[in-house]
Amino acid sequence: MNIYFLSGLGADERAFQRLTFPEEVRVVHIKWPQLGQKETLDSYCNKVARFIDDTTEFSIIGFSFGGVVMVELLKTLKPKNAILLSSVGSRQEMPGILKFLGKTGVARLLPRSSLNKVYPFAHLFTGLKNEEDKKIWAAIMRDSDPYFLKWAIQEILTWKNEKRPENIFHIHGSKDLTFPVDLVKADRIIAGGGHFMVLSHAEQISRIINEQLGYASRTII
Repeated sequence: MNIYFLSGLGADERAFQRLTFPEEVRVVHIKWPQLGQKETLDSYCNKVARFIDDTTEFSIIGFSFGGVVMVELLKTLKPKNAILLSSVGSRQEMPGILKFLGKTGVARLLPRSSLNKVYPFAHLFTGLKNEEDKKIWAAIMRDSDPYFLKWAIQEILTWKNEKRPENIFHIHGSKDLTFPVDLVKADRIIAGGGHFMVLSHAEQISRIINEQLGYASRTII
């Protein structure tokens, strides 16, 4: 089975590097396509959908912003499994401050040059404590495209989707500061997990995902 991974707003496939799966699973990391002129979330999701082969059995895993994209894709695609990691299933689950910022249009005023910088104490919002985890996150941030970051922030803040898909499985951290756990409808809560728990709690998350995929008794690599 193919598993398509959609990474976060300031992340790439390195965020998933510690997840493990059975050897018969084909992992596909979808790289964010280049932004077009006056790109909308709808038009962008259409670009992302072209990388998914829906003629064979597949699943999608969306992390953070990738979860938002996944929810939009579910309006036309029918994966066997759709798994949210550290994300939200609808605008209803977003914290009030993000909804407010979306109404102000503040994202358009953010200087692109500052968006992929690694600021002191910024790692506190990721929930990462291990120094190696922090280094991976910092490297990912430095390599992020500031044009994409600014666009994606604006799209998250102004996301219109009000209906949470019924066919999703949601894994969330109890210490997520970006999307507080008490606002989301999580199926499994990772104790102590922050927003970037995909790195810090990879073993636990791998086990849960494999259970959902039906590989709980298989050998993973």
